[in-house]
Amino acid sequence: MKFFKQILVTFFTAIVTVVFVYGGYTIYAAEEEKINFRTADTFYTMFDGYHGEMNEYFNNKINKMVTLVETPDFYQNAEKKKQFLPPANLQDSDDVDTIIQKCGDNNFSSYCVGIGALKTYKEYLDKLNYLKNNINLTQFEEGTFATEILRSKYRDADEINKESQEAKAVMEATVAAYNEFRLAYPMHIKYQEILKQLTKYKLILKDVRLNIAKFPVRFVDASTSKCE
Repeated sequence: MKFFKQILVTFFTAIVTVVFVYGGYTIYAAEEEKINFRTADTFYTMFDGYHGEMNEYFNNKINKMVTLVETPDFYQNAEKKKQFLPPANLQDSDDVDTIIQKCGDNNFSSYCVGIGALKTYKEYLDKLNYLKNNINLTQFEEGTFATEILRSKYRDADEINKESQEAKAVMEATVAAYNEFRLAYPMHIKYQEILKQLTKYKLILKDVRLNIAKFPVRFVDASTSKCE
């Protein structure tokens, strides 16, 4: 139980890091309006869309994984336990899209979850680089000096470079935290079941002890003092 608590602290710390660095989002931000960062034309719209999508991605994986582990026959069902392992048909030549297709939506291995997150991050990085290398003149008022446009572009480039690194760091930390949770949660459920069975065993022993206590210390008119 102590180990499980440590894992939860690690997982919670990673999520707090996301909130601290990017603000506003929580691991269960289901009510936020969805934004497709791939079609966004401004940095902050892109920023909100990407982090909202990543948040929802990990939420869905965690919720599905927890539901699977809590099914009554999880530990006896080999097919269900396979969902915690990478697909057996993966090839070294597989590209990211092929790997994601083979993993499917219901594979909860850290490998498959990590590849899915990496694909989204790569799309975000491509979009950030496009924004950095192109000037959107519609955001400037008519008559703005070229020097001011260039100065603004340099500021945006610095912010984009910083965001690229921070988004990568947060993604890696979240995948690592997910891996720890994925390993710990099934053990936690198993420990709970063991504790429940031990409690039942203890209660049965208690009943046996109480019944034994009803027997007299000495039996009247017994022909022997020994049990044979």
